[in-house]
Amino acid sequence: MGRQSRRKALERHIRNVFLNDEMFSIEAFLEILEAEIDELSESKWIDEEDYIFAVAELRGRLGMVLIDQADEVYANEDARAMLKKLWPAAYEKNIIRLIPNMVEDLIGGDRFTMGVTVNDDRLRREVIPRLP
Repeated sequence: MGRQSRRKALERHIRNVFLNDEMFSIEAFLEILEAEIDELSESKWIDEEDYIFAVAELRGRLGMVLIDQADEVYANEDARAMLKKLWPAAYEKNIIRLIPNMVEDLIGGDRFTMGVTVNDDRLRREVIPRLP
């Protein structure tokens, strides 16, 4: 599969997972994101963010983690449900806006990470390379 074909397929998959409630991959969560929960939580506190979420890809499948203000950890479908709850009026619009960044990060072999600070409506995005 060429790079452009892979990019289009990944974009379509992200849209299906986030906007059409397609299933996430437990393997992507367990193999990539579970080990990064402490790092993500620490980053959330250092950057004074209200919550943080990350998306990773493993063999064409997506995993997701979200850590809320109280440091509760949500994985995959539960993380998506919590993000919908946190963005009740803007979930679809925000996801559509973030898809190009998700594709870019994931196609490059990185995880997509987004820290969110609610009190001043700023979104902070950082790219953290996945360790080999």
